[in-house]
This record gives sequence, structure tokens and C-alpha cells, in this order.
Amino acid sequence: MYWIIAAIVPAATARETPHALRILNSLPAWHMFIAYGILSIYRLLPKGKKIYMFILAALYLFSITYYLHNYYRHYPIEFSGEWQYGYREAVRRIESISKNYDKIIITENIGRPYMYTLFYTQTDPDDLFRTKDAFFDTAGFYHVQGFLNYRFGGS
Repeated sequence: MYWIIAAIVPAATARETPHALRILNSLPAWHMFIAYGILSIYRLLPKGKKIYMFILAALYLFSITYYLHNYYRHYPIEFSGEWQYGYREAVRRIESISKNYDKIIITENIGRPYMYTLFYTQTDPDDLFRTKDAFFDTAGFYHVQGFLNYRFGGS
């Protein structure tokens, strides 16, 4: 029990958006609870235990199949934005038309786009440091509001 509490408390106090990976180190404790529960139920079953074990195996097979179906079919479509999918394509499109505009505004709705813009445009660090508009907030996070003719956050 202490293991789970010790794993969850730091994740619960994080400032940024909640994320399942922050409690990943609690998984072994959950696995031990589940294994203990299965073993306890197995010991309570009557002599003809094979049918119960078959039902348990069928449930596990269904669960794994359901998980894999969701992971490979639904997750990439429904949650691709949560993994910043599309920044590369957006920056490539912006680069092809950027010469026509004095200012390019990119929203921050799905993350911090300045990092991807810097990476995909291969911006020279000297250009970044010479033209950046950035600051540290009170919590110590670094915010880049713009560089060159790029502006982030809708301003």
C-alpha cells in the first residue's frame, strides 16, 4: 500500500496537465495485488477448477484483444494530437508560404509549438537568440512568445 501512495503523491502534486506516465512506477504494486487476488479466488474454488481457469484465460484473451484493437485502431486517430502529431506537416506548409507574410501566428492549444518550429525549420540558434521574445514564469517554466516572424499563443 505504501508503494502505491509513494508513487501517486508526487504525480498528484505536479503543476502541469495530469498524465498516466507519472504513476508508471506504481504498476508493479498493482500487478502484485491482482496476482494475489487471482490466487485467493483460485484457492476458494471447488475441486473442479479447470472451468474457472478456462473462464479466467478467456477473459484475459478478450481483454488483450480489446486493448490491442483500441491501441492500433482508435488511439492513433482519437489521440494523435496529444502526441503533437501534425506539427511537422504544419511547419512544412508554413515554410512554403512564409515569405508572403510578415507575421505567422501559431496556436499553443496542443503544446509548445516553438520547439517543433525550431526543430523542423532548422532555425539558426543565432537567429533565435537575436530575435526571441521569451520569459520565465513564476513557476520557472520558460515561455517563448515568438522569434523571427513566428508568434506563438495567438498574439
